[in-house]
Amino acid sequence: MSKNVKPFVVKTDANISFIEPSNVTGSCSHRYPLTGTDESMLHVYTDIGYVLDSRINRERFFDALVNTLKNYPLFFSDLEFNDGWSFVLNVGYSKNQKYRCVEFQYQEIDLEKNLLDPASLYLENILDFYPKPGKDKNPLLKIRLTNFENSSVIGTILCHALSDGIGLYRFFFRSFQ
Repeated sequence: MSKNVKPFVVKTDANISFIEPSNVTGSCSHRYPLTGTDESMLHVYTDIGYVLDSRINRERFFDALVNTLKNYPLFFSDLEFNDGWSFVLNVGYSKNQKYRCVEFQYQEIDLEKNLLDPASLYLENILDFYPKPGKDKNPLLKIRLTNFENSSVIGTILCHALSDGIGLYRFFFRSFQ
C-alpha cells in the first residue's frame, strides 16, 4: 500500500463486507429489508427506529426510497426474479467528508440536480433531526443497497450536510457490464 493512501478498515456485516475510511467515528450500521425477506438476518438487525428519530415517518422514507429506485432500472428490474433488495443504513460523522469504496466501479448521479426527487428531499428532512457537531465534523447519512441473493453491494446513497448548510446528495450505483 502506498504511503500516500490513508488506511482503510474492512468491516464485515454478516455476509456483507464493505470498506470505510478508518477515521470515521460514532457510526452505527444496521441492515433493513427493503423488499422481500431475509430470514437469516432477523436476529441480527434492529428496528429502523433505533437509528432514525421517532418523529420521522418511516413509511414515507421507505416509499421515497423505493420510488427513487424505480427510476433506475439497474436496481429495480430484477426484484421479481430474486429475493429482493435490502439496504444498510449508516449514520455517522466524517471529518473529511470523503467516502469511497475500492471494490467496485461506480457511476455517479448528482441527486441535487433533481430537486423534485422525493428521496433527496426527504433525506434532507432526516438530516435536520441530527444535532450539528463541531466545525471539524459534518453529519453524514449513508444508505448502502445490497442484494439479498448474494449479499453483494450494488449501490450507495450518500448525503452530507456541509458546513455551509447545503445538503450534498450523491447516488452511486454499480456499473453492470
